[in-house]
Amino acid sequence: MRRFLVTGLGTGYLPVAPGTWASAAAAAVFLAVAQLWPGSTVVVNAVMLALLASASVGCVALGGFAESAFGRKDPHQCTIDEWAGQAAALALLPVGASGWRLWVVVAGSFVAFRLLDILKPPPA
Repeated sequence: MRRFLVTGLGTGYLPVAPGTWASAAAAAVFLAVAQLWPGSTVVVNAVMLALLASASVGCVALGGFAESAFGRKDPHQCTIDEWAGQAAALALLPVGASGWRLWVVVAGSFVAFRLLDILKPPPA
């Protein structure tokens, strides 16, 4: 169960760019909730804040386990941090936009988060 959690519900096992897949999965959660509750910024933000909080707690609580389980510091299989980071990037977005406009906002958030996560500009 711990491996399943630290690998971001298994996204860390995807062969190419697991962090990108994990971020895409978190963005998909946002879009799914936004589609289920159209225009309900409160519900969507609550779900994303819950995802952010749970993934962040998981990062802290299971970080040592991930390093020992995969035999290195910051293993690429550990993608729970991408879930947390993408949730943070999406957590307070207004969902008043719908259709393709919402997809553009989410895509912009996704691209910005992935670029910053990969480049890690100081003080990150």
